[in-house]
Amino acid sequence: MAVNLDPVTLTGRPDETGWSQVHIFKPQDESKLSSKGELYVVLSVGDSEKGIENTILGRELLGKIYKDYFEGSDSPYISLKNAISGVLEDFTENIRDIEIVAMVQVENVAYLATVRGAGVVLIRDKNIIPILKTGAMDMELASGFLKDQDIIVLGTSKFFSRFDLAKVLSTLSPRGLAEAVELFARDTHSESGNGKLGLLALKCNQAKDLENQTANLNQKVGESSENVVMNSLGLETNKASADKTEQDFGHNKNWIDNLKNKITPLFKKVPERKFYVGANQESLKDKNKRKTFASAGFIILFLLVLSIFFGIRQKKLNDYKSRYQAELAGAVHQLDEAEEIYSLNPVRSRELFAESKAIVAKLLSENIKDPQLTQLADRLNESQGKILGEYKLDTELYVDLTLLSNGFKSDDIILSDGKLFILDKNARKVVSIALDTKRSEVVAGPSAINKVDDIGVYAGRIFISNSDGIFELKDRLVKVVDKDWTGDVMIYPYAGNMYLLEEDTSMIWRFAGSSEGFGSRKNWLASEVVIDLNNSRSFIIDGSIWILGKDASILKFSLGNKQDFKSEGVYPEIKNPKTLFTDDQSEHLYILDPENSRVVVIDKEGKYKAQYISAETKSTTSIVVSEKEKKLILLAQEKLYSIELKHLE
Repeated sequence: MAVNLDPVTLTGRPDETGWSQVHIFKPQDESKLSSKGELYVVLSVGDSEKGIENTILGRELLGKIYKDYFEGSDSPYISLKNAISGVLEDFTENIRDIEIVAMVQVENVAYLATVRGAGVVLIRDKNIIPILKTGAMDMELASGFLKDQDIIVLGTSKFFSRFDLAKVLSTLSPRGLAEAVELFARDTHSESGNGKLGLLALKCNQAKDLENQTANLNQKVGESSENVVMNSLGLETNKASADKTEQDFGHNKNWIDNLKNKITPLFKKVPERKFYVGANQESLKDKNKRKTFASAGFIILFLLVLSIFFGIRQKKLNDYKSRYQAELAGAVHQLDEAEEIYSLNPVRSRELFAESKAIVAKLLSENIKDPQLTQLADRLNESQGKILGEYKLDTELYVDLTLLSNGFKSDDIILSDGKLFILDKNARKVVSIALDTKRSEVVAGPSAINKVDDIGVYAGRIFISNSDGIFELKDRLVKVVDKDWTGDVMIYPYAGNMYLLEEDTSMIWRFAGSSEGFGSRKNWLASEVVIDLNNSRSFIIDGSIWILGKDASILKFSLGNKQDFKSEGVYPEIKNPKTLFTDDQSEHLYILDPENSRVVVIDKEGKYKAQYISAETKSTTSIVVSEKEKKLILLAQEKLYSIELKHLE
């Protein structure tokens, strides 16, 4: 029977000593909740090594713990251990002083981890028992069953140094949990220097007493390969000490000795081999001659059979090699030529590379074993990025948007003046994130935005469109353009003017900017231009206007006239693109192709440059790029991922 945990939290006010935070993660996916449970984390961050703000580092820490724990496929015990270890490896260089205490609850089992001074205390039957307390650089783990009315206290070292265990027991025992923590809060907030104080107290309710089921603990939580021992509380603690190792070794040695004592008599029972002397009257000399001749004959016969065997084997090997040697030599020649002409004719170079790669893939599928083939396959992998422009890279979690605003679901992303602006249409929220520092803030919420269909940002001014018109977001919404269109539209502010693509009429309208707002609309397209703009996916301006169609066509307009533009060299062809990005700071166009798990890069003349292949692009809905920072940002629901741009090097 699963237990219910009632949490009460306490954190000190951030100050020069540091910052603390308590987070509770409960996955929405029922299967993940069943297998991984709920994650509770208390952390404190002291001064950072590189001057990075504690709050930013704290969010990154929480985001990494959440990702490594819930996205791992291991058991809760191993996943928790790996998640905390990963944080220590990735963030120790940037943070001088970090403490973490984490707990996972799966049904009636608790898994615990502490790092660098943080601790865990259990209050059971009015007794207070320290469970975990780590040293300066250690991590300790524990796991065990929870009982009804247990109180688990997860705290930073600042909490336990400020409130000794006797006071914790005397305060928590006679009072309700919330009331007791409120008393701690009064003392905490009335004093300075408590920025790193963090507390999470959890009370267990309606839980079945499972103390008698400790015999089954290894089935539930014994998934770790490390030695664990059960203490009197039904909690497992990692105690793989030198003494324990010595004890286990001695036990194994006795077992081996016993086995040896049992086996040795069996060998003694094997009959002794006897030698007999016959009555043969032949001389020993004649017998030795016959033995010599027989041995020589046997050796000659053996060598003859061996030479026949090797001859047959060599013939088979020659036949085997002759079958593929011509293909292999051709593949080597094609790669050599591709590398030689890359700078002169990159299109032909990619064709030769692709042909060589296809031959190698065919030979490998036939289980051909040849050092030259292995060497050629390695050369292809090394040259693939340079010649084909294919970069298969792991993405990095850039920002977890749920840490900025609960339940945030992104619909669109804009890059303007070094800032990211992310729109959640359903929640009617806009958040901004500085690209270089990741400093974030909620720009506007439902109190300011009543409805929103599209967003545009230029020179720090934020605009939204809805069924009533176009509005500028200031302290409140200010209408700047009255609605005078039908159907779906896309807006794009640029150089002080507002541009609007109206799909139903295939028109592009320009609203000239003025000190009082925007003037009346004018048709931006030249009078002789007749174009179908239905089913447009993206509407971008960098001086020219770029429009991406659902059929992967890219239209370019300049001064109201359509320009000749065609992409070439992209393989495989793009069939169903999601969005297009460029700006006046970029030399390339970036096309999101989720169907092929990639982002394709072409220059503004249409020539293929590169493609970035990553699993996260399948769920990506929009992208932005900063060529200055060499960073590609993927927007995937509640998370932002980043990829380092290699084709600019």
